[in-house]
Amino acid sequence: MSHGGQHDACDFLTDLIAGDASIGFSQSVNTTMQSCSHSWSVLESEPILQLSLPRALSKPGSLDMRSLVERHISSEVAFDTRCTSCSSDTPKGPAFVCRAFAAPLPSSFIIRLKRFTEGGGKRRDQVLPCDADFGGSTYRSAAIIEHRGRGTNSGHCVTWVRTDSGWELRNDSSVHVYPELPPTCFENLYVAVYARVREPTTAAASESSKKALAENRTQSSRDKESAVSYTHLTLPTS
Repeated sequence: MSHGGQHDACDFLTDLIAGDASIGFSQSVNTTMQSCSHSWSVLESEPILQLSLPRALSKPGSLDMRSLVERHISSEVAFDTRCTSCSSDTPKGPAFVCRAFAAPLPSSFIIRLKRFTEGGGKRRDQVLPCDADFGGSTYRSAAIIEHRGRGTNSGHCVTWVRTDSGWELRNDSSVHVYPELPPTCFENLYVAVYARVREPTTAAASESSKKALAENRTQSSRDKESAVSYTHLTLPTS
């Protein structure tokens, strides 16, 4: 993305979102209260999929974008939730939350990693931008924004764009081509743009949806069986 001779990561992301209205996921979010077993579903749209990192610092090479997305849509426990079916004076409590991507899936989407802490620091977990499969479609990283710096108060963003020749590094007005992404990029990966490289077939999409629903139900059942231990947990703030 060129603007007056400048190749800037922020300009690239802004222009990409504005130029393609199909970017973004719709998610079906199902919530089940632990206390009364009431449940409800809502449809949420996210132009940018924001993913949290594990609480503990991960080992190099142990994280990839596919596993983080799967972790995002798997069952989790949300505390201080108020039931929408009970009376308004009912105390808040823990609830089980399951997410599933709703059709139609986008032609491309954007992921932002929650690397920065409340104090302005930065997590250094290495995250590999590998291919990911959703609903019978295969997505591949098309561009990456790398944050080079220690935290929110300092640093510089550069953009890597996948080309037929490899990866093109766009750093302000300079452009260089590399055959592969350098390892330092994985610990600085902040935003990733994914594009669909394989269209889903009807059978594959149906089978994938059934599998995802079954996995969510299985995980939800496991969570309910161990609900007592969940009530002593605290959710990460990052």
